[in-house]
Amino acid sequence: MNLTKKIKTYSLTLQNHSKNIIKDEKKMNFWIKLITLIIITILLAGCSKEEREANSLHESLMKDIEAIDALENNTSIIEKLTIYSQAKHKIERLRTRYAATKKGEELLENSILSSDLTAEDIISEALALEDRASDELSEIQIQRIIIDAIPTPEIRNHRLESHGISLARQGNIEEANEVIPSLQNSLSITIVQLEVAKAYHRNSNIEAAKNISLEASDTISQYSLDEQFCSTINCENEEARKRFVEAELRLFRSELYSS
Repeated sequence: MNLTKKIKTYSLTLQNHSKNIIKDEKKMNFWIKLITLIIITILLAGCSKEEREANSLHESLMKDIEAIDALENNTSIIEKLTIYSQAKHKIERLRTRYAATKKGEELLENSILSSDLTAEDIISEALALEDRASDELSEIQIQRIIIDAIPTPEIRNHRLESHGISLARQGNIEEANEVIPSLQNSLSITIVQLEVAKAYHRNSNIEAAKNISLEASDTISQYSLDEQFCSTINCENEEARKRFVEAELRLFRSELYSS
């Protein structure tokens, strides 16, 4: 009798356990489906965002092609270099950053942009214009035109920062100073200001070095990680980069005022 009761009890326990397992499996399946749906939604949103950006960039490129077709023989070398450099950057961007999108794939498979122009024609002419422009403009002026023609703000800012650093280190202080107002990130501005201050110091212009290093100190104090975009293209180590620049600036100012 006791054995029968035990068997019944054990049987009921197994049944309840089985029911709980089934419930748990249903719950688990529900959560798996929900998580899968969320992941798919996120991926689709990311894809559609890239497609929209690629479509917008391609539409902008086609406007550049129209402007190129409308260029006349007496158009200035600066205007030609600007529009061709702009179109060249957009072509390269579509072929790299947006290569997986519909517009990127189309441009990789078929480079024809109009009845008279291909992507290769645009790139080739942009490079040829750089060479021809050297008869009228300095290398610094040419590089500035090419950089200013970049339509993507974060890429343009990054290239301008590098250009400003290079100018300052080469001793082209006036040109480096001209870059600063065009920079759109406080950390980038601070970095170029610091390089300009160092250039002044190398030229023994201590007062100018003090003034711009003070400006750099004020600039970095206003820096926020919530700025429109980072000083680097991919926002890698932005906070670490800020700390490094702060330390370098403090060291430079300390040496500057103690000398």
